[in-house]
Amino acid sequence: LAMGVAYQFAAESLMFVGMGAFFAEVADAEMGGTYLTLLNTMNNLGGTWPKLLVLALMDRLTRRCGGEDVAEGGARCIPVDGFFVCNALFLSAGVAIFFFIARRLDALAKLPKASWAVPALRRQAPV
Repeated sequence: LAMGVAYQFAAESLMFVGMGAFFAEVADAEMGGTYLTLLNTMNNLGGTWPKLLVLALMDRLTRRCGGEDVAEGGARCIPVDGFFVCNALFLSAGVAIFFFIARRLDALAKLPKASWAVPALRRQAPV
């Protein structure tokens, strides 16, 4: 468990540093930190809100069995852990989406870094 947590922390830290370096490279210096902040905010929101949805879905997909089901001689309840259902569901969805958009991802990866930058709008001085 400790090794898993350490690995996750190291991987998240490396991704954070890598994305921060990419954002700093494509941000226009004339705009200051505004574009850099926007990119970082969008990245943080994109990684945060799905967690809430997955946790809510996991709770809804979990089926618990009470003692009264077995005691009354009724149909036996088979407990289902929503964690494993969500893992199977989202792993399948992720693999399907990856193969569906793999060519587009390759095209995006081959773009020059300059194409990711948003140039600052230059205002003309009033005459």
